[in-house]
Amino acid sequence: MILRTFLPSLALAVSASTLTAADVYVAPSGNDAASGSMSAPFKTIQKGVGSVGAGGHVWIRGGTYREEITVGSSGTAAAPLVISAYGSEKPVIKGSREVTGWVQHSGSIYKKTGWTVESQQVFVNGASLAQCGIPAMYGNGTSVDGTKYFTSTIGSGIASLAPGRFWYDRAGKVLYVWLADSGNPANSVMEASTQRRIMELISSSYVQVKGLAFRHCNASAFAIQGGGIEMGNHTRLENCDIQWCDFAGVAMGYQKSGDEIIGCTVSNCGDSGINGSSSSQFTISGCTIAYNNYRNFNFMWHAGGVKLATDAYGTLDHNNVHDNKGNGIWFDYVDSGAASVVNGNTVTGNAGDAGIMIEASKSVTVKNNVLVGNGRRGLYVAASDNVVVAHNTFSANSGVATVCVAGMPRAGKTLTNISVFDNVISGNTASSDIMIVKENGGDIKGLTCDYNCVWRPSGSIAMWSGLDGRGGWAGTTYTSMTAWRAATAFSDHCKQSDPKFVSGGYELQGSSPAINGGKLLSAVTVDIQGVPRTTGGAPDMGAYEFGGTPTPSPAPVPAPTPTPSVGVLSVQVNFQPAASAAVAGYIVDSGATFASRNGHSYGWSAPCDSRERNKLSDQLRDTQVLMQGPQNPNGTWEMAVANGTYRVHAVCGDPAFFDGYNKLDIEGVRAIDAYATSAAPFHEGTVTVTVKDGRLTVGSASGAYNNKICCLEIQQQ
Repeated sequence: MILRTFLPSLALAVSASTLTAADVYVAPSGNDAASGSMSAPFKTIQKGVGSVGAGGHVWIRGGTYREEITVGSSGTAAAPLVISAYGSEKPVIKGSREVTGWVQHSGSIYKKTGWTVESQQVFVNGASLAQCGIPAMYGNGTSVDGTKYFTSTIGSGIASLAPGRFWYDRAGKVLYVWLADSGNPANSVMEASTQRRIMELISSSYVQVKGLAFRHCNASAFAIQGGGIEMGNHTRLENCDIQWCDFAGVAMGYQKSGDEIIGCTVSNCGDSGINGSSSSQFTISGCTIAYNNYRNFNFMWHAGGVKLATDAYGTLDHNNVHDNKGNGIWFDYVDSGAASVVNGNTVTGNAGDAGIMIEASKSVTVKNNVLVGNGRRGLYVAASDNVVVAHNTFSANSGVATVCVAGMPRAGKTLTNISVFDNVISGNTASSDIMIVKENGGDIKGLTCDYNCVWRPSGSIAMWSGLDGRGGWAGTTYTSMTAWRAATAFSDHCKQSDPKFVSGGYELQGSSPAINGGKLLSAVTVDIQGVPRTTGGAPDMGAYEFGGTPTPSPAPVPAPTPTPSVGVLSVQVNFQPAASAAVAGYIVDSGATFASRNGHSYGWSAPCDSRERNKLSDQLRDTQVLMQGPQNPNGTWEMAVANGTYRVHAVCGDPAFFDGYNKLDIEGVRAIDAYATSAAPFHEGTVTVTVKDGRLTVGSASGAYNNKICCLEIQQQ
């Protein structure tokens, strides 16, 4: 289906004469009236980006920023404008506001009156609540082709509230919540999305954004489309973490060219991960795009991992696209004829029409991909032209068909020049392994399918070749390659054989019949790992070529790190198990004793237990070290620092167990003093302390029990 697009509003103009190529710094403790230097940083990112031009660099210190950033200035190809995290610190930019002033409505339902924003997201200590009713005032509408935006919602009003839900009363301007534990929201960190975008680059060119985290936005309160980040011309997102946006995480610029999304995580967004409409010559590479459409938009309309529409074209290379509630990668009316390439991606567990869907589009090459466990179809070519599907590996896909070439009749569209070659299709449970409609000499012609290895463990395979829909989808199913070959123009060189994958993977064993079983195509010269396709006498079937040496991936180019001012310490520590995923910008403390590590000297008086609960999306609160655990009932933590004054922010708590009294002293100054409860599992505090002995000391105060620390932020004053 088509997602119609809109012309975005122009970003604020910035006079080039006022901009420089200087480095400027931004920190939560800064001041926009300051100079923007390392020692006197700005407070807002907006001030920083408005102060530099081509060749300039905005360094953003760690911490949380709540602002909608409009980048109106530009760089050049030779001198891009760069906006990046400072060193390894992790700035988090949120399009939400903290909500306070809750009052009880009735029972476990609480309300915030006078809330004028139609918030599409509400988070409790980092965990999302489910929305009741139609999400936005026009959310019950339809797209231009009559497809509903939503096919189901949770109830219609306050009567539908239940634990873990929220509802916004538009007429009364009241935000209602019922927390999962039925607690009082006044005892939790409550955040509601308020901003249409987090960062807008629409009017900019040659801007690079690196190492930043983006969370929460309210795009769908303004239109049922849009992203947390809106890109411009030749803008680049690199190693960014973009999650929990209300519609798309990233929208590549409408009618913009040369956008790049490299090494990013774009996950857990309300509708889709990445959208591109009329975006030309884009590159999406090395990204993780997962768990999108958590708000359950109608995936027949628009939802999933990557949605490309209205003549967008470019390259998707070596991404991990998994577990989206919709198509993993979807080309929809990308029919200008400009070439797109989908190469080397892992596409798994997506629950839409297909893992990869080419619909009403032209000139797409799908090669060297691994498609596993997708619903309805592994790959679907529908009413499209000039499509090559070659050297892909399909396994454990279910539904209608693993590989489907159909989608006709379609008004104004044809199905022509489709090639399905050199694929391995093994161990799938779909009704058909390959489904191809019948040519009619007119709008369906030029369909070829050969040199594929097809296998089901039972020994029988299923292929379907039939009419094109005008005849009511009456077709014939063939359960052997011999029968299919005899009855159709397909499969002269196909094999009905076990491809013999290596244990636990999709590479080929040395005895695989897929080795040297393919046909060399000009579109596919290397495999998924960069191995030349003619390692043997002929190319192998599937995504992997046997026996070659993979081309090593180029080492990522590290972002330059400015030289910090002498004596200025700014460090963030997350307390977590060593095996848990690290949080960008935070050094890891796993409960080990004091020692030199990660560029600092820090640790515990004796080893302490650490935990990860897997309860929250917020890793800073989902992990903790037990300061009074079995291994060390009286743990004291220290970090070697220069003598001086420090501002320290601490978080204590546990999302799974509420049986402690968190009393925390930092250099003898009480930072936290509160009981943990199900309604208030976390507590935090900020103190300013003076270090005189070369070590910043953190410990449990008298009377504490089951004290657990989650994270620290330390800033020298």
